[in-house]
Amino acid sequence: MEGTLNKQSKEEIRQAVERAQEAYQIATTSLFRDTSSYSFDSYQRELASPVDLKDLEEFTLKLLAKERRQVQRKDGFQEFLTPESLRSKDVPERFKMVTFDRPTAIRNAQAEFLAIGHPFVDAMLRYIGEYEFGGQTAIRAIRTPEEITGGSSAGYQFNFTVRRRVAREDGDEYLFDMHTLVVNAEGEVIEGLSRIAASEYSCEYGDDSNGADVLKGLDLLSIEQAFEIAKTHLQEKTRLWDWDEDVDLIGVAKVVFLPAAA
Repeated sequence: MEGTLNKQSKEEIRQAVERAQEAYQIATTSLFRDTSSYSFDSYQRELASPVDLKDLEEFTLKLLAKERRQVQRKDGFQEFLTPESLRSKDVPERFKMVTFDRPTAIRNAQAEFLAIGHPFVDAMLRYIGEYEFGGQTAIRAIRTPEEITGGSSAGYQFNFTVRRRVAREDGDEYLFDMHTLVVNAEGEVIEGLSRIAASEYSCEYGDDSNGADVLKGLDLLSIEQAFEIAKTHLQEKTRLWDWDEDVDLIGVAKVVFLPAAA
């Protein structure tokens, strides 16, 4: 603007403008060329999720209880103090008129509608995904060959990192190993299922009647009991110097193993 642009800068700007124009042409002539097949109902079905605002409300209330925050209810709204771990310039110290109900929020302009995209909800989801939170999840469902599981089974999955010391001439070197252990309902660590849990993605099980039966009938040890079993197994399996110094628990989940779909 002040006449100080050199020839190279002017050429870079010209090339950038040309790329932007080309991208615009591609977008308008290709991406939006044919909208006749677009169906909002189809789009909505593809994005449908079994998780709704009631689930988000239940999850939020459990997190607030974990963070020792009481929730007051008045006139159909909720009020609570923001946990210290979630406060930021975008998340205030207190919420006074909170609702997870969309029609209620539409009728009252003063209400705070908590849903995905709200600063508090986004901060909460970031927080529970952080390493410091412990990586706790709800339930994983993994499909495995039936000959491995003998049918459906369930347990707790613990993910540990273990710091291993290797002596060198110039001093000790530290390596970190990942250990996944699955403790089943009988209190046994199952090596085969542990390897599968560490390597396989979770699957959808909502339409699987067998999976639904397993989830409803979960009769596991307490998580504290399962952790002690996993801890003992890990101590026997690895040569630890100091549990508190060398071991981190980075993830916990209930895990259900389902026979592979036909």
